Formats: sequence, C-alpha cells, structure tokens
Amino acid sequence: MISFDQNGNLTPYSLVRLKTTDVFKHFVTDFPQSTARPILYEHFLSYVNDLTHLLDQSIHQWLGGSFISSKVDPNDIDCVNLIVFNESLEQSIDSLIPYLLIGGSRDTYYVDGHLIAIYPSTDERYEAITLPSIDYWRAFLMKDRQDNPRGIIELIDAN
Repeated sequence: MISFDQNGNLTPYSLVRLKTTDVFKHFVTDFPQSTARPILYEHFLSYVNDLTHLLDQSIHQWLGGSFISSKVDPNDIDCVNLIVFNESLEQSIDSLIPYLLIGGSRDTYYVDGHLIAIYPSTDERYEAITLPSIDYWRAFLMKDRQDNPRGIIELIDAN
C-alpha cells in the first residue's frame, strides 16, 4: 500500500517493489492536477528504454526523491541504476556517461541518474565497491533534505 506521511514522503519507510505500470498509477495517474509528472514519466520511460538497449541486459533501478513524494510538480526523477558489470562493460564504460547526472541525464531525460556497479560476490570489487555503494545510495535515498525518513521504489520490471 502506497501512502505519504505528514512530510509528503513515501511510506512505508523501506524498499517498495513496484512494476512500472504501478509507478504510473501511483505517481502520475493519482496526481491529475500535475503538469510535470506525465512529462517526467514519459522521459523516464525513454531513459529506461535507451539504457537497456545500450546495455543489452535487464537492470534494477531504485527511484527516490520528490517524484515519489506527494509533491504535485517535481522537477525530475532520482534514479539509481544497479548494473551488472563484466569485462565488456568495463571496456565501454564511457557509453554510460550520458545516462548519469554527470553526463547530462537530467538535461536529456529529466532523470538524476546514478550508478551502482554490481560485481559478482566472488570478485574482490564486490566488497570494495558494490556493497558500500548499495549502502550509500539506500541511506541517501531513504532520507529527505531535512533528514526525515522516506521509502524508495525498486522497479521490478525495468527492462
């Protein structure tokens, strides 16, 4: 059940698993007065399509920020992409830059795109990079700017 607390933050204060169609219902359709949400959602779908086409793999994504709050007209969608890394992707890492905030994802897609490199648990980078990144982004997304708790969305069909 999706709801918002007195600060407008998503509850429950946990990782809430939703399908893309449910994100549309809860965060676009349920805000008929919003002019920004339909535009943000359409750009986000393009972002997901373009990124999965580039990677040629399904990806996990966490959504946070004001788009998943009760704010009527948010400015963008905060998105953390959990991407399985392999040798091929390591060699073409520059191709991911346009899908990240530092590469202009906000300008092109209205998405604050971020990356968590998912390495196999047998790879030394798993404990050095993957686990700390997961911990960092989960903690970051689960607090608003005033340090109030909030939930985050995990898309279960972002491919």
